Amino acid sequence: MKGKLIFSRLIQNSQELGTDDDHLVSRVFFDLETPEGINGGLHSDVKLSPGADFSNDPLEVSFPDAVRDVLGYETLRREVEQYYRDNVGATGRGIMIGPGAKGIVMKDNLFVSRKEVEVELLGSSKVGW
Repeated sequence: MKGKLIFSRLIQNSQELGTDDDHLVSRVFFDLETPEGINGGLHSDVKLSPGADFSNDPLEVSFPDAVRDVLGYETLRREVEQYYRDNVGATGRGIMIGPGAKGIVMKDNLFVSRKEVEVELLGSSKVGW
């Protein structure tokens, strides 16, 4: 069964690259559309552990309780990470950061960018709200 993730914005609370304290803490906002309707106002926190490599390491993505029964974690993690990197990173539309960038500190940036992605839902499409 197919559903749709509808991303709307992300808030980049803090991100440092090429420093002694490389990290990122952000929040991505989205809705999940299923055959039963739309579960709106969802978000996932996105993190990169201090010392990890932004260009090569996967981002940590929180998993909202409201979607656990309908969407697999790896599907959500992959799509949230891609949305983040579409906005911030080597190919970012909002902030382009190339590999090996040094001394970059970013705080409190808002990116408003709509993106819809078709996803495979789990067997049950009951969304817990």
